[in-house]
Amino acid sequence: MLTSCAALEQKYSALLEERLGWRSLVSYVGNRNEPVLRWFRYKESFSAELVRRLIVEFNLNEKDFILDPFSGLGTTLYTAQGEGIPSAGVDLLPLSAFVADTLTKVRTLDLDEVSRNYRILIENVVKEKLNGEKFPDVPIISRAFTEDKIKELLLWRQAISKLPSEVQDFFMLLLLSVVESVSLTSKDGQFLRLIQRETPDIKTVFSKKYSQAYNDLLSIKTFQHGAILPDTHVFPRDARKLSELSFPKAPTAVITSPPYLNRYDYSRSYVLELCLNFIKDAEHLKEIRHSLLRSHIESKRNGDKPPHEAVAEILDLLSTKSMNNPKIPDMILGYFADMNEVIIQLSRVLMENAKVAVVVGNVRFEGIIIPVDMILSDMAERFGFHTEKIVITRYKGNSSQQMGKYGREKVRESVLIWSFQKKSNKK
Repeated sequence: MLTSCAALEQKYSALLEERLGWRSLVSYVGNRNEPVLRWFRYKESFSAELVRRLIVEFNLNEKDFILDPFSGLGTTLYTAQGEGIPSAGVDLLPLSAFVADTLTKVRTLDLDEVSRNYRILIENVVKEKLNGEKFPDVPIISRAFTEDKIKELLLWRQAISKLPSEVQDFFMLLLLSVVESVSLTSKDGQFLRLIQRETPDIKTVFSKKYSQAYNDLLSIKTFQHGAILPDTHVFPRDARKLSELSFPKAPTAVITSPPYLNRYDYSRSYVLELCLNFIKDAEHLKEIRHSLLRSHIESKRNGDKPPHEAVAEILDLLSTKSMNNPKIPDMILGYFADMNEVIIQLSRVLMENAKVAVVVGNVRFEGIIIPVDMILSDMAERFGFHTEKIVITRYKGNSSQQMGKYGREKVRESVLIWSFQKKSNKK
């Protein structure tokens, strides 16, 4: 008798399709030279080119409505906007919702106003005096920045807050985009890594970022030729509660990438940016951490039951292993329980015959490969989705610890392609 995971491999093996040329499209690498989307380095995002190819593959046009329930940087929304297609994005991380919302509004900026307010900002920041401004009481801040750098960042934040509202978010985004470069940290997988280096002054890196942004704005303004922009909406909300949101119309397509089951905690990797502009104190940061989709090891059980027999099987196998972190099984259970709810919510809001693309990565814990792509596809089929194909974009290696203990075995990073048919018996 086949195990649950083996049965999934047998069921979906004929739907596996290699497109290894898409390797760079499912990561931020594809956005490095993309105007506007290159401003903020959001390592977990996919590329605008992937969105453009999926728009063509799904035959989408201005009559469609695209949803990204994990909008992150806003790549789907910004790209759809450029193609004249209305869209909406949802993200619970305040930083992500802000970045996506700001990027989808840059096409409406008046370049003369941008240029004028940049000069005002540069002149005023040296005159600013702190009005009781402080960073939240989060321990990493005192290790990530010198006292002088903390004061400098607060002065810039204060000066930006006095600019006209129509340009304020644009300049705050530029400041957020240089925070890591003026710190003593570097994003390194699941954590911020402390490093020793000479940090540049903020004016130097901010001015360089502004020049890049202004040139990008010039290029997209030229490209637009006065085109009317489609409606684009950003909701700072939870993808597990999509049916509570008011979309202008039922989405006809989804292009998204949920957090991977890889232990990454976005509230830690983007803690500097969150502290600069979005959280009040350490307790607020903790609230955000525990509200996010449970893809990190601080995930907590909420009385969940495995939403799929393959998940139960994997948890049983891991219970016989000595885990390097005992919270990993809770994370796995929480992740699939949360994603099951996201799928249910999608089934409630999507238009009949909607097309869906979901970028995911499989993982390996203690030698056991978790076929996230197939489990999610099989879960989705219970709520009216049909798996058309699983597009393999690359095969990832394993950590040195995994290889040393269990040998090398590649895991897939894929784009799940589904279509949707409403079912009368959805729960």
